[in-house]
Amino acid sequence: MLTGLSVDGERRVRAAWKIPAGAVFDKSAYETFVSSGIQQAFAGLPFHYEKIGRFLQQDPQKAIVDVLLDFQ
Repeated sequence: MLTGLSVDGERRVRAAWKIPAGAVFDKSAYETFVSSGIQQAFAGLPFHYEKIGRFLQQDPQKAIVDVLLDFQ
């Protein structure tokens, strides 16, 4: 789930996200995405988000991890 982005910004972030829905969650891929993938998604554009809130909601029973990124 993404919040705080323009429609174009959300499209860019979703295109840069490399973990397909339903795939096994790879925390190292997630950390790499947060540390550098987001900036790469906005390469060449003014990136004006001062803070990105991050939240992982894990449901071990269903083997699901929901990702929330809140751009502020």
